[in-house]
Amino acid sequence: MPIDPSTWSEEMTVSVHVGVAGETREEKAQKLSITIAKQEQIMIELSKLGIQPDANPVANLHQYTNALHDLQKCYGMKDADRYFTALPPQFSLGLPPPGQQQDPKALEAQARVQLEQQKAQAQAQLQAQKQQFDQQASSRELEFKEALAAREAETQEQLQSMKLESERQIAQLRITSEQEIARERMAMENQLAYDRMAMEQTLARIKHDDAQEIARSNVAMKSNGSNGISKNRPGGDLSK
Repeated sequence: MPIDPSTWSEEMTVSVHVGVAGETREEKAQKLSITIAKQEQIMIELSKLGIQPDANPVANLHQYTNALHDLQKCYGMKDADRYFTALPPQFSLGLPPPGQQQDPKALEAQARVQLEQQKAQAQAQLQAQKQQFDQQASSRELEFKEALAAREAETQEQLQSMKLESERQIAQLRITSEQEIARERMAMENQLAYDRMAMEQTLARIKHDDAQEIARSNVAMKSNGSNGISKNRPGGDLSK
């Protein structure tokens, strides 16, 4: 959208505010904490000179309360009035101006009240920070448990897969071993059958050879017997 500054009034006052876009919530909270500490120091030092917090020309109660509210917002607490009540614009402690004589007991009571208020504020702030820390710790613990459970489930799944693979390998080894044993048994039985058949053939051949030898021996014996005795001998023919 084009803008022509020449049309602006000469009496116009322009202020430029540059935001810090990269500033994190933690960095802003740290800066506010330093600012609050410095405000407290200024109010304490000037109170020693008789200048009360609501009349402090450098850091008064309104500015101090505003800083506390901004700090609570940095912590993510939308209801800052729950911990620090915003002061009315015309708020005053009702104390006499500087230079007038003040009652020491009243000053002591006032200081005691302010101290108790500061202690209560510090305790409330500490409690809020502790609550926030507990919430973050619980969230991190839950995330850790979920990650651990997921890791355990993944490990169990891997172990189950390894177990199934191992069982398949064992079954395959068993089948291979049984097949090898069956082949060896068949080969052994075939060899035994061959050896038995060869032995039977050898025994049959030996038996056959022995039978032939016995037959030849019988023939030879008969032949030798008939040739060695003469039929024409004294006393007549033996054949008769």
